[in-house]
Amino acid sequence: MEDEHDVSQHNYEDEMQFNSKDDNDDDLIIQSKYVIDGMTEQEIARQPLEEIPLQQWIHLVHYWFSNKGKIGSEIGKRARAQQVAPHTSGSESFARKMRKFKKKYKRNPAPLEWYSIIHKHKDGAFVNQASEQLVVLR
Repeated sequence: MEDEHDVSQHNYEDEMQFNSKDDNDDDLIIQSKYVIDGMTEQEIARQPLEEIPLQQWIHLVHYWFSNKGKIGSEIGKRARAQQVAPHTSGSESFARKMRKFKKKYKRNPAPLEWYSIIHKHKDGAFVNQASEQLVVLR
């Protein structure tokens, strides 16, 4: 009997493509929870998320273990490490944060107001001096 979670049974000619930045961010969050050092591709493929169709899950896990996925992951790690003013929205997308703002205030935020919102911690402190200086100097 064929194991439906067996990634070796599938032919992958095209690597997984991301449709938007939010998809890429969501993938990063899922990957950080599921790709644990020492776990094999097969082991992770056998633990699909309920909200992701099985075939997509298998493609996603295969991408994480592919050379292209590993290179992309390293590039992303270096890029995030070099950010001067990281945002604080966490796993909540900018689109979701914007909808909440519009619902609460019945308007769009001004650009500097939006920058301030996404570069402050919950306690109101900026993530770093570079973020604070940008807002103060404007």
